[in-house]
Amino acid sequence: MINNMRTKNESAASPVMVMILVVVITIILAAVITALAFGVAESVKQTNIVVAIATQHGSTISVTYYGAQDNENVIAMSANINGTIKNFASPPKVGDIISDDTAGHITSGQDHIVVVATFKNNSHREILDTYV
Repeated sequence: MINNMRTKNESAASPVMVMILVVVITIILAAVITALAFGVAESVKQTNIVVAIATQHGSTISVTYYGAQDNENVIAMSANINGTIKNFASPPKVGDIISDDTAGHITSGQDHIVVVATFKNNSHREILDTYV
């Protein structure tokens, strides 16, 4: 008896919901087309991806260059280990290591390492900023 009382108009989506979806899709498409037309997508800066890892064994801190997809764009690299600047060979090769002895001071977790890479386009990027 209850089944007979159902109305015959049981659509999956109401016309109001369909209209809202159409408007939202139109707004998104307009935003994308506007961004492409005015060159917003072209103004995004290129990022260079390379990797260096710092480790500490006893009183010696080592920074190892692992390269990555933009390895061929790196022309120079230096590491600041607790205020002491150490330069990698130019251009650095994957697997290059520079080390610094903390003169017997074992300060695990307190030694600040910052590695900066210089790329062919003359940009400089911090590729590592950590404590070991």
